[in-house]
Amino acid sequence: MASFILLTGVAAVSGFEGFILPAGFGVAGAAIAGTATTTYTIVVLTNQNLVLLRGSRIRVVANGPLERLPANTKVSRAGGSAFISNWLIGADSYNATKSHERELSAMQNA
Repeated sequence: MASFILLTGVAAVSGFEGFILPAGFGVAGAAIAGTATTTYTIVVLTNQNLVLLRGSRIRVVANGPLERLPANTKVSRAGGSAFISNWLIGADSYNATKSHERELSAMQNA
């Protein structure tokens, strides 16, 4: 939100007329800031247990291991919205897009 306000203000002070163009700069800046500051995690179900991997900020690619979870770690759905579903993996909460819900449900039932 702060990046939106800052870039909208900078665009307005720089001489852009109207509100639409400065607001567009603000939206673009907020999207970039959101992507740059989000920590992405990938969860993988192996033959033995769940493994958390550090994810790339741009593509869904694993960059390295974070931790191997205990064999009895529970995966459960904790709510969501039209686009995002919230999941509890162990004691931590994670958000996933609806396109990944089927895979997480399979992990929940494994």
